[in-house]
Amino acid sequence: MRLSRRTGRLFRTVRHLRASQVAWRVFLTGRRFLDRKLPSSALPEPRLSDQWSVSHTTRVPVWHGRLDHAQQVFSMARAGSLELLNTTMPFNGGSSWRLGSVTVGRLWVINLHYHAWIAELVVSGGDSDEDVRHEYAWRMLADWMQHCGCNADGAMSLAWNSFAIATRLRWWSRLLSSPAAAAMPAALRAAMAVSAAQQARVLATHLERDLCGNHLLRDAVGLAWAATLLDAPESSAWMQTASRITMREVGEQVLRDGGHCERSPMYHLHVLEDFAELALLLPVGSDAANAASGAVTKMAAVANWLCDADGNPASFNDGGPSGAPALEELEPLIELVVGAGSDRYGVTGGTNVLPDFGLAVHRGPVWGVRWDIGRVGPDWQPGHAHADTLTLDATVNGAPLLIDPGTYAYDADSRRAYDRSTRSHNTVRVNRLDSSECWDIFRVGRRAVPFDVDIGADAAGFVGVASHDGYRHLRGAPVHTRRVSVDGAHQRVLRVDDTLEGTSSAALDGGWLLHPSWTATALADGWVLAGQGRIMVSIVGPGGLRLSIERAMWHPDFGVEVPTSRLVWDLTEVVLPARIVTEFSLEFE
Repeated sequence: MRLSRRTGRLFRTVRHLRASQVAWRVFLTGRRFLDRKLPSSALPEPRLSDQWSVSHTTRVPVWHGRLDHAQQVFSMARAGSLELLNTTMPFNGGSSWRLGSVTVGRLWVINLHYHAWIAELVVSGGDSDEDVRHEYAWRMLADWMQHCGCNADGAMSLAWNSFAIATRLRWWSRLLSSPAAAAMPAALRAAMAVSAAQQARVLATHLERDLCGNHLLRDAVGLAWAATLLDAPESSAWMQTASRITMREVGEQVLRDGGHCERSPMYHLHVLEDFAELALLLPVGSDAANAASGAVTKMAAVANWLCDADGNPASFNDGGPSGAPALEELEPLIELVVGAGSDRYGVTGGTNVLPDFGLAVHRGPVWGVRWDIGRVGPDWQPGHAHADTLTLDATVNGAPLLIDPGTYAYDADSRRAYDRSTRSHNTVRVNRLDSSECWDIFRVGRRAVPFDVDIGADAAGFVGVASHDGYRHLRGAPVHTRRVSVDGAHQRVLRVDDTLEGTSSAALDGGWLLHPSWTATALADGWVLAGQGRIMVSIVGPGGLRLSIERAMWHPDFGVEVPTSRLVWDLTEVVLPARIVTEFSLEFE
């Protein structure tokens, strides 16, 4: 890419940032470069709080997820490898903590340093390997402190970045409050207290005010845990900082409709969990604790609409089922904050629109549709965005049919580019360009903005229309308008009507990523799909419309790649306006 184009893309990326974000990035970059030593060693040696004992149980459950992974983790670890987020890499402590800059397997490495997997080894029990598993966990904790201290070469890259510290403080605190921690050697407990205080001090002086979003909120969670866990001179200050961040971020991160501002269903669950923990950790009855409780109430009320029937988050923007607890796993934590709500996630049918989050969901008797009608993310932090404006996924009789490409990993490679591209999604591309300018791992330059969104539904069907301006910068100012409808009379037909308005010619292409349980056969004017039923797909458009079936990849979870098929239509050049209509007709037996 020419220098002028790179410069223009960089300008389109940074111009959306707040001045405070830029200032904090400059400050933190300088601080990380100069701050090569731990915070003052003259401070008194920290210890676990008097209120914290082996028998102590905080108001936050020690574990609120599945524990069926612990035995597999332990078996693999003893054999010299570790599976995290569906990716297996060699691991045996020592140098395999992989400090320093990492370009391949970044998600694996940072999850390694979160230590959730160590906590799981400790809190799960009831099998013959329990004592051996705990001994292994104690050894790994000691090994980490030996090899991954703040001053170790490369530690500040991932192991001691602020998000990793905050997440690790959460898991260390939970681990130390578990009954199994009674068997931990006293020397290890004391060393963990010292290390936890060091981590909290680094965290408190490296808050991610440059990134904001879910990162800054997780920083607050880490400080609240540290203040609860440790008897340290700064404990009160850490809790006050966590309270201030919480008060500000409730208004910043929770949209009016209850969705999370970064427009990722997975990060919605992350932030819901974080607000729930803050509601329980911050001083009882404080304004900050009450604000966090209010955030939990709003976010829990819409979480069902952002998840599949099994409680896993939808794949729009970054995310995957392994990346956050399923909704049902969060329920015990949510209930501690807002009370029991057995019917909170019981909505199985109907239509709901989250106008601020940007998602329309229709759950009909035959067709289910989720339609992305929102911004790619907040202007000040679109790092988890995909160029997927107006994409949709669909189920038929509960079976997935049209799918989102998902997210494989956070590495700067071809998979990351594919997952974020317009071409991989179920929408329309103009002149082979993405609707939003996604680049590198987490960067976005020009962003598509939806407008004229109008959704209607009744008990029988669904109809909606929306446009976006992601291609308006091109010659002729093309605008993509999509109308989506489900036949209300018979619930037999899903119809998608795409119109490209403009004053010039353009190359257009689009398509539909199929769940691998369906096979496609080409017809003259579409395809026939066979799977859990039979569906005729017809497509009508301008002359010169070419149809094909291509091999494509689906990433249903982090670290998982499944081959599948994509139905593709293509117009090399067409004079705008142009209209392409696709109908999915279910054949009833």
